[in-house]
Amino acid sequence: TGEVPEWLKGPLSKSGMPETASWVQIPPSPHMNNSKKVLVVSESSKDAYAFEEILRKKGLVVTRIKDNIVEALEQTRKINPELIIFITPVLWTTVRDFLEKIRSESGFEKTPIVYLTNVIDGVDQTLLDRYGVYTFTFGPVPNEEIVRYFLKCLV
Repeated sequence: TGEVPEWLKGPLSKSGMPETASWVQIPPSPHMNNSKKVLVVSESSKDAYAFEEILRKKGLVVTRIKDNIVEALEQTRKINPELIIFITPVLWTTVRDFLEKIRSESGFEKTPIVYLTNVIDGVDQTLLDRYGVYTFTFGPVPNEEIVRYFLKCLV
């Protein structure tokens, strides 16, 4: 219809997020009937947006928040996502602290979590494995293939 969606209205910060909120919920495509919820934690709106659009077109409800442990925990408890995706997190301590807290809460022990970044070193990989986190590193792989990997985590 040419109208700007409600979630895109208003001034945006440098990260592409509305200045008045630190999270954005992107509605699913009206052509799909799938109510699975995905929480995307990323400081990089450019990286996150590409994946959000593909996930939304697959019929998923996507909520994106900035790389912040307090907000990540609050939104996880609020929306109870079927998948949590960390995309190129700025601070490793945010991910580590989030995992320690969320895995100890009832109902979130087995929620699939994906960690997507450029490089994962051995120590970090060991910790991610301990918490049952799926890992994926960027490379010469199309975004659609990475999303296909995300969707496999939902099954």
